[in-house]
Amino acid sequence: MATSSLAVRSALGVALAFLIASGAVRRRSLDASGGAAGFAVMALHLACGYRYGALLLAFFFTSSKVTKIGEDRKRRVEEDFKEGGQRNWIQVLANSAIATVLVIVLAIMTGGQDQCLDSNGSKVITGIIGAIIGHYCCCNGDTWSSEIGVLSDEQPRLVTTLKVVSKRGPTVTKISGMTILDNDAVNAVSVLLTSVITAYACIFFF
Repeated sequence: MATSSLAVRSALGVALAFLIASGAVRRRSLDASGGAAGFAVMALHLACGYRYGALLLAFFFTSSKVTKIGEDRKRRVEEDFKEGGQRNWIQVLANSAIATVLVIVLAIMTGGQDQCLDSNGSKVITGIIGAIIGHYCCCNGDTWSSEIGVLSDEQPRLVTTLKVVSKRGPTVTKISGMTILDNDAVNAVSVLLTSVITAYACIFFF
């Protein structure tokens, strides 16, 4: 039964991921490399469990919509503005790589069966589910805040020094103030930390 369910989810995941990824490339939400990475990530999420695919798709669709808000103004203030957002494979993986690993591990541990948040049943499984939820909450928060925040009349500040910086140029792209930690790297670190925190929170509360 589990093998049959996995096969059905995998087939559906490949078909749905292809449709969504190709559509995102046409709408310029993803570039070609982002479409390829998005296809692989979506197919894996859906194959491992519909609920994890739903989390990923909720993040992707809402963030794509938010990205398109105020495009005319963003075009004027963002040096690296791209029509529709056009995320590449690096940006796609920065927002999904950790969760993809976790959903694969979870599918292996559970045999592809749905599991609930229940520490009495398994603290490890509950923690992993919590980490996946936290992962996409963090990604949503990061994307929404940056896409909506750039429309604010207020000047941005570096998170490390609180120094006011321009909305244009590398002071925003390199949000840490250090070359080694660009926006994608800081996002990945934030996702990792949030995933760990929500994993422990779910174990404690559930």
